[in-house]
Amino acid sequence: MKEHRAFTLIELLVVIGIITILIAVLLPVLMKVREHGYRTTCLSNVRQLAVAWTNFATDHNGSLPQGEKNPWVIWTSTEYGIVNGSLFPYVRSMKVYRCPNDPREGALRSYCINSYVHGLSGAGLNIVGPANIADLKQPSEVIVFIEHGGQDLSRASFSEPIISPPSWEAVPSYWHGGSTVSFGDGHTEFLKWEDPRTLELWKSGGGTIAQPDNRDLLRLRVLLVPELKYLR
Repeated sequence: MKEHRAFTLIELLVVIGIITILIAVLLPVLMKVREHGYRTTCLSNVRQLAVAWTNFATDHNGSLPQGEKNPWVIWTSTEYGIVNGSLFPYVRSMKVYRCPNDPREGALRSYCINSYVHGLSGAGLNIVGPANIADLKQPSEVIVFIEHGGQDLSRASFSEPIISPPSWEAVPSYWHGGSTVSFGDGHTEFLKWEDPRTLELWKSGGGTIAQPDNRDLLRLRVLLVPELKYLR
C-alpha cells in the first residue's frame, strides 16, 4: 500500500495560528509605512504649492496673490475654483491639492493658504500681512500653506489672535495626528499635535473655543501671524 503524505488538522491549525500572529505583528508596521507614505505625499504637495506661490510673485514683480482682488485664488472647494485660481497655471495636477489620506468623501482640496500672506488682515488685531514677497521678514518662520479639513474655509485663519484669551477659530487637519505645512522659504514640516484637546475639538465639531494654554494653538498662531510673538 502507498503511503499518502498530508497535513494533520493540528498542523494546519498551528500554521494558521502562526500566520495570524505574523499578521497581527506586521499590520501596525504596514499601517505606519502607509501613513508615512501619505505624509510624504502631503509634504510634497504643500512644497509644490509654496513653490507656485513664489513663482507667482516672481512673475508679478514680487506681488503676492491677493484674496480680496482675486476671490478664487485656489482655495474654494470646487474644481472650477481651483482651475481658475491664481496658482493653477503653476500646479495643474488636481492631485496636488488633495491629501490621499483625506477621509472626507468628495473633498477636492486639503490645503489652505495662510491669510497673512494672502493680502488679508490678521483676525481681530488688524495686522496686515505683506503685499510683496520682499516684505516678508523671516520667511522660514511663516507658514504659507497648511493642511486643513475645512471644506469651505478659504484661507488658513485657525486661531483668533485675541490676546486674552487666545482661541481656536478652527482646527487644522486631524487624520495624521497633525498637519503638514510649508513655509515662505519653501521648506516643509509636519506639525504633530501634542495637546489632546486639539483632537477633541474635531469630535465636538470645532467652533471658537478659548484654550489659552493649549501649546498647539500657541505655537500655530505665531507661525501664522509672526507679530504675535511680540504680544502678550
